[in-house]
Amino acid sequence: MKKLTPAEKLFRQIEVKLLRLEAKKYLVTEGKILDLGCGDGRIAKQVFNRQIDYGLDISKSALNSARQNNIYKKLILAPAENIPLKNDSIDLVFSNCTLEHIKNLKIVLKEVSRVLKSGGILAFTVPSQFYTEYNICTKIKFKPLTIFYGWLRNKKLNHFHLYSLNKWRNLLEKYNLTIDNYYYYHRLETLSFWDLLFWLNPIFKYLSCRPNSLEEKINQSISQAVSLKKKGGTLFIAAKLK
Repeated sequence: MKKLTPAEKLFRQIEVKLLRLEAKKYLVTEGKILDLGCGDGRIAKQVFNRQIDYGLDISKSALNSARQNNIYKKLILAPAENIPLKNDSIDLVFSNCTLEHIKNLKIVLKEVSRVLKSGGILAFTVPSQFYTEYNICTKIKFKPLTIFYGWLRNKKLNHFHLYSLNKWRNLLEKYNLTIDNYYYYHRLETLSFWDLLFWLNPIFKYLSCRPNSLEEKINQSISQAVSLKKKGGTLFIAAKLK
């Protein structure tokens, strides 16, 4: 499995840390788990303390990598809009930074609601409404540039849904899902640093090793990361099916 880039390490390790600390109540279950948009399984392997039931993704190469991780009992090559599982068969649907990339979000939520058991949980992370304005241009304090850069970044990353907590609440309610808990994460400073690392990535590819000072700053950012109740570039939501 390929090594994480500095930008990926910063973003993903903060996610993993907070999922372990703040979302444990929802992720520790003996029931059946579906990882929706599982990718290579790297996140699931760090978050869950056991092999989980299903990993679903549209990428065959990602599933081939996930197979090496041995975290899933079964891998499913399918779109999230058409989950090939029975009604009322899943206790937890986990989805890490996937829903924002899917245009047909309402169809996906309808499918999630269908496969979840009554009282089951949808636990997911997504960029929040603050993600666009949390970027490397923000400190220039010229808002049109900040918003334009944020728009370009969202376009490059194929982000279609950057919603507020209230918009998520209203949307989820339409599919009988009620928010049970949430937290924001990724401060402005973190995403500005992430931007810098992202643009320097081509240089990092040609370096045999990374500067110690850079690794120290990344590790410090990870260690100082905390959950936030009011604002953050990314959002975790746990919603329960009625």
